[in-house]
Order: sequence, then structure tokens, then C-alpha cells
Amino acid sequence: MLRDRRGFSLVELLVATAILLTAAIGLIVALITAVGLTEDTRETALASEAARKKIEEMQETPFDTIFSTHVANPHFDVDGLIPRESDPDGHVGKILFPSVANAPPMLSEAVADTPLGMPRDLNGNGNATDMMTNGYLILPVRVKIDWEGRSGSRSFELLTSLSE
Repeated sequence: MLRDRRGFSLVELLVATAILLTAAIGLIVALITAVGLTEDTRETALASEAARKKIEEMQETPFDTIFSTHVANPHFDVDGLIPRESDPDGHVGKILFPSVANAPPMLSEAVADTPLGMPRDLNGNGNATDMMTNGYLILPVRVKIDWEGRSGSRSFELLTSLSE
């Protein structure tokens, strides 16, 4: 005569424990991933907001001096973002124009930069090969932010064209 079985056998307990451990590990991995994505999103939001503010600063500068003002000091920091170790200037942000590095730097209509819509006639004289420091009617601008984030090297770019 068989006795009534009460409770679980050792094998049943081991199987149930293995299933619970697998589920717990999956939940922990999901939580860690979510925290990482939240940090990546926070970093991207900081970079986006900083780039937008730089564009607004440029819009508040007298139009005919935007290039000369910002090409002289193109680097900036963003609170909460760490510069890449390999970055020679030690800043995360940089304002870039379609220019050539002369002394002084010159805005060049002939620079090949498709995302900025270049080459392009910036001073409206019908010739897209001029170099200038002022006299432009349209000013293409790239604000680039490079940083060392939680998930490695990260970048954000904001491209726009300013006009008077």
C-alpha cells in the first residue's frame, strides 16, 4: 500500500528553484539594461539641449559677426558630459563652419559638405567659390558634441543654416 505523498520531492524543488533563478536573473538583466538606456538617453538629452542653446546664442549675436565671433572660440563644455580622452582640446563641444584654416580662418563657399548643403553661394553674388569673413547672407553651422559616455564614445550633431 502506497503512502499518501505530501510536499515536494527533492527533484521537484530543484526544478522549481532553477526556474525561479532563471526568471530572477532575466529580471535583473532587464533592470540593468533599462538603467543603462536611461543614462544614454540623459546624455543625449544634455548634448541636444547644449547644441540647441549654442544655436540660440549665435542667433543673438549680430548676424555679420557670427562667423568671426564663434570661429575664434569654437570650443565649449557641457555640464554632465565628459570629454573623450583622445580629444586634444579637452572640450566636448565644437562649432564648425564651412571654412578653411587660414590666418584668419575664412568662410569658404567651395567646401564640399553635403549635409550642410555645401558648396553653396553664401553671399548671393552668383559665384559659389568665394572666401570671406563677413558679407554672407546665409551661414551654415554644425554644432558637434563628442563625449565619453557610460556606453562608450558618443556623438551628437545639430546642423542648421542661419540667415539675417
